[in-house]
Parts: sequence; C-alpha cells; structure tokens
Amino acid sequence: MSEWATRRKRTDKADAETLNRIPSARTIARLLTTGRDNLTKSEKVTIAAIEGGVPLLIKARDIIADFHRLIRRKAENELAQWIDRARESLVASFGDGVAKDIQAVRAAIVSSWSNG
Repeated sequence: MSEWATRRKRTDKADAETLNRIPSARTIARLLTTGRDNLTKSEKVTIAAIEGGVPLLIKARDIIADFHRLIRRKAENELAQWIDRARESLVASFGDGVAKDIQAVRAAIVSSWSNG
C-alpha cells in the first residue's frame, strides 16, 4: 500500500470516529464560530450534523454574528431589536447582560475610541 493510500485510510478512519463521538460544548462553539473555509472535511460533516439536529444552535450563532456586525457597522439603532432577538434564544443571558449595561454598549458602538 502506498504512503498516500495509508494516509487516506487513516483520514477516513478518523472521520468515521469523529462522527461517532459527540463533540464537547467547547468544540461545538469553536466549530460554529470558525469560517467554513478553515474547517476540515470531518469538521464540516460535524457542523452539518449539528445544523440538522440542533437548529437552535444555528439561530444562536446567527444572533452572535449579527451582534458582531452591529458593532462593526456602528448600528446603534439596531441594538434594541437585537436584544429582543437574543433574549428569545440560547444566548438569552448574553442578551440580558447587554440590556443591563446598555449605556456602556451604546457608548462602545458610537464612540470612536477603541480598546483593541
């Protein structure tokens, strides 16, 4: 068997083992927040399984991505609507935290100053 065939066989075996294991919460969070272009084949298969089995996680991922966009675009006027969406999702505690500290979040959005 050639070296290439041996590596391919190992990769296929690893992919099959990955599908049989339930990933940790930390791994799922990393996979959901990593760009698709940076994922391996087995990670893409895992994400597809998660998307099919737990649509609430996908909604939460989209809400967090929307928060990042809101901050980058400095769209302070969209903050209240975002908080409402977040409070009805798996990231409700994050939405509640943003709501509790809304003045600071608004200042961070509209301020030209940045800490990083």
